[in-house]
Amino acid sequence: IEPGTPLAARVDGGQVIAADPDVVAEMYDRASERLSAAGFEHYEISNWGKPGHHSRHNLAYWTDAEYLGAGAGAHGYLGGERYDVIAHPREYVSALGDFGSPGLPIANSYTPNLSMRLLDWLETGLRRLEGFSYAGFEAAFDMPFPARVRAALGPAIDGGLLVESEGRLRLSERGLLLQNEIVATVLPEIEREFGPLAELRAPLLESWRLGPA
Repeated sequence: IEPGTPLAARVDGGQVIAADPDVVAEMYDRASERLSAAGFEHYEISNWGKPGHHSRHNLAYWTDAEYLGAGAGAHGYLGGERYDVIAHPREYVSALGDFGSPGLPIANSYTPNLSMRLLDWLETGLRRLEGFSYAGFEAAFDMPFPARVRAALGPAIDGGLLVESEGRLRLSERGLLLQNEIVATVLPEIEREFGPLAELRAPLLESWRLGPA
């Protein structure tokens, strides 16, 4: 196995055997029970925290907030564009130049098209246990929540995996283990109405600076 090979690639290649999904689900439930008993609040699928101490760093990802990626292999999201920094430390240092250089050595950058933005927004919004509001969606996209997407989520709502209440949509306790599958059901409807997911290539963002040029 090559050093640095991603876990998913090692599982696909047979070098690592993935854990049984039923065992993983049971471990997740037990962890949640023990953390709750210890006074931790479950506020995002994979995050627990004491009251008043939820991670602002992690929540930035789930609320479509901007974040700066400044180290080797880092990813960032600024001005509606996503980017990744040169990954190899030696190449990163070489590109960064002299100490104090204000530029970011960005390898790639792109702007998600509308379909990708919609899917990302739904995926991250449903990771939070409070879910998202339809009003929040309308404010973010300047349009009502798409009727076709709502219809695609209907079976999950009827089956008790999603809870729709007071203008909000969130995962139920049962639905937490099936978030990926639930989100996947809306992808065909998003692409039918708004087109295929696409990364709109952008020029390297030379204007993004850590300080004055």
